[in-house]
Amino acid sequence: MDGKWLEVSGPGSGETRRLAIDYRSAGPNLRFVFAGPGGKVWGASGHPPWTFTSDPKTGVTEILGRARSGQAADAAGDRIYSAEYSGGWLSVLDTKRPWTGEGREASDNPRVLGEYQPDINQPYAALVHPDGRHVLMSGWPGYGFVGGGLAIYDLETGESRLIRHPDLVPDQSTYQLAALPNGDIVAGTNISGGHGTRPVAKEGMLYILDWKTKTVVHRAVPVPGAEGVHGLVVARDGLVYAITTPPTFFVFDPAARKVIHRRDLAEYGTIAYNGLKAGPDGKIYAVMAKALLRITPGTYAVEKL
Repeated sequence: MDGKWLEVSGPGSGETRRLAIDYRSAGPNLRFVFAGPGGKVWGASGHPPWTFTSDPKTGVTEILGRARSGQAADAAGDRIYSAEYSGGWLSVLDTKRPWTGEGREASDNPRVLGEYQPDINQPYAALVHPDGRHVLMSGWPGYGFVGGGLAIYDLETGESRLIRHPDLVPDQSTYQLAALPNGDIVAGTNISGGHGTRPVAKEGMLYILDWKTKTVVHRAVPVPGAEGVHGLVVARDGLVYAITTPPTFFVFDPAARKVIHRRDLAEYGTIAYNGLKAGPDGKIYAVMAKALLRITPGTYAVEKL
């Protein structure tokens, strides 16, 4: 479809004819977009899954190639770590080298680092830990499974660690990941499981993973009745700013381990896929279905842009 052609094979002669087709559309969804290596914008579409980059200085956009559907990504130095569907793949792209196509060999670029199905099948978050040594990913489990896990990959040793949902939040999928100033991980969950399942839990949760022991040391429901946390950012003040579905903005104090602010955002519609980000000005920006919002840490003011 994206190549705008189809092939017809005759049953008798076996002759194959290629026919050109054309259509207009709004284009595919963008699964992630972020500022990355080289001062460029990096992203991936799905479906169809194409990885692309855009240079804001020159205005030139380049389609690098196809891999699995990149759902989330994070960068460290010249490398981009992508969490991909389906199969819960984690891969690394060396942006200093040409795109050769995804594979498992050292010469492949991107190169597959790990695979985590069925505990993670469709990723939702990717995070390079502040220690620069570990990459984390999380998301939905495989079709028919309830409860998604958390994968931790060691860039120095090449070893993977998978923490399953019973040791995180039973019967829930970890959606959002962020690092606290002390290196611990704060995560938001969703009650949804893999395709074809029905939720077992009633409310999404927020939890803190102790980085040294890799164990959960705190769990809480941040917004009663919300199905999950769909946007989460740790701001410069060390507080956690997040938005749930249905849309409620809340602020969590990880030191006191309590929610210190809540505000209903229903008038702006639901939050977009990975739609909450911190800006270089220290403020938080939210992409909602009906508005673009700016949130000011400290005052918690919400401004419609």
